[in-house]
Amino acid sequence: MSAVLHALWLRGLRTSAPFRYGIAIGAALVASLLRIALNPFWGTNFPYIFYFPTTLFTALYGGAGPAWVGIAICTVITLVWVLPPVGILAVSDHVHLFGLATYVVSDGIIAWIGATHRGSIAAIDWQRRILSEREESLSRAEAAARRLAAIVESSDDAIIAKTIDGIITAWNSAATRMFGHTEPQAIGQRIDLIVPADKQSEEAELRQRVSSGAAVTNIDTVRLDKHGKRIDVSISVSAIRDAAGRVIGVSTIARDIRLRRHVEAERAALLAHAEAARAEAEDANRAKDDFLAILSHELRNPLATIVAGARILRQTDGTDEQAIRTREAIERQAEYLSRLVDDLLDTKRILSGDFTLELQPRDLAEVARTVTTTLREAGAFKDHTVSLDSESAWVSGDVVRLQQILTNLLGNAVKYTPAGGSIRVSVMQAGEQALIRVQDTGIGIKRDLLPRMFVLFVQGDPGSTRVRSGLGIGLAVVRRLVELHEGTVEVWSDGVGKGSTFTVRLPASMTPSGSA
Repeated sequence: MSAVLHALWLRGLRTSAPFRYGIAIGAALVASLLRIALNPFWGTNFPYIFYFPTTLFTALYGGAGPAWVGIAICTVITLVWVLPPVGILAVSDHVHLFGLATYVVSDGIIAWIGATHRGSIAAIDWQRRILSEREESLSRAEAAARRLAAIVESSDDAIIAKTIDGIITAWNSAATRMFGHTEPQAIGQRIDLIVPADKQSEEAELRQRVSSGAAVTNIDTVRLDKHGKRIDVSISVSAIRDAAGRVIGVSTIARDIRLRRHVEAERAALLAHAEAARAEAEDANRAKDDFLAILSHELRNPLATIVAGARILRQTDGTDEQAIRTREAIERQAEYLSRLVDDLLDTKRILSGDFTLELQPRDLAEVARTVTTTLREAGAFKDHTVSLDSESAWVSGDVVRLQQILTNLLGNAVKYTPAGGSIRVSVMQAGEQALIRVQDTGIGIKRDLLPRMFVLFVQGDPGSTRVRSGLGIGLAVVRRLVELHEGTVEVWSDGVGKGSTFTVRLPASMTPSGSA
């Protein structure tokens, strides 16, 4: 019965007010006509028998208003066509009048009961709908919460929630993997648990900015793991709000960027290496051009002398004084060309390592004395003052190559020191190293050229106006020979016109037994 009444109420709820009033009028007319049709059989008996259920139906379907309209219609029709005298709007006796009043009151009570029940059904249905919507909303919220929890737990980024005061309230598994603290260990602790001392003020400032409504994204910073190891992270911080929109907490997403930093460092190193290789290639190309220009110059001069001399010899007697001088010039230039070719071949072998060092205990002081004596007797120092300051310094080396190292350094000093200048050669032992130092008062070297002085074909200071000879291979040979002896060579100059100092460092060895 309750289901029928509820269905009836729902039916009326879905119709408009005019339709409900129309239904009430129609029901009253049907009930009245049915009672009039029974007049021949019942007479004045049971005049209101069909009106009570009609009123209840109308009240449940349309409410109190349509029900009272139906009562009014039934009352009028009963008064005219049911109660005697039939067809006259009059009441023949007080009994019928009392019965009519009783009907109106009784039917009014039924209308009130029906309308009240209709309101109760409406209230119950409204509550049921509200509960259903709430349950559905809760179900959606729970499903969303489960999805969010699954996303948080499966995230590769550490997701941490904390109060405005910095107390940790949520900690996902990625945070455990990143920082080492488990969720029970982290919950309830201050966020300072993972913040280095030098980043405490930064963390407090971020919380303050977020609590004021701002969002902070992609800030590169540092955090600490369980063992105090610093971790490079990128963090994004946002506010957690309640239903009223008040900020009640802070959410932090931290991403480990150590791999990114490593890749960036490798990229920077590769870029620097590429830049250095490019610069070195440019230097090598420039040195090649310089070498070709110098080589053509070095070959042109002696060849011109030889060609000119040959022409003179064709035109003069072989015993003529001019012919004798010409032959001597040809011989000197031919010897120079021979030495030039030998130097180039020897340089190729040295730089490629196509030879074997004959390592034996050698005293650099003795090597220095031999070289300086030989060069002095050959007249190499006729325009310069050369001094030797040496003490015993033993190394394991090839004596020929050690002499070549010092010869090239002295030749370079003589070449770039104007006549009248001085050159000083020093040999000493400093701890586990034996040192050869050649210092001159020559034209010096620009600071920006110092790193390139031992590059093949780089010749002196391009900014100098001094005329110089040679192919710029001597210092490259020196560096290669020193490296083959497991040593180093370096150069220093205070600038143009302030001289140069070349220092060779070789591993010192024990003094051989029996040596003074």
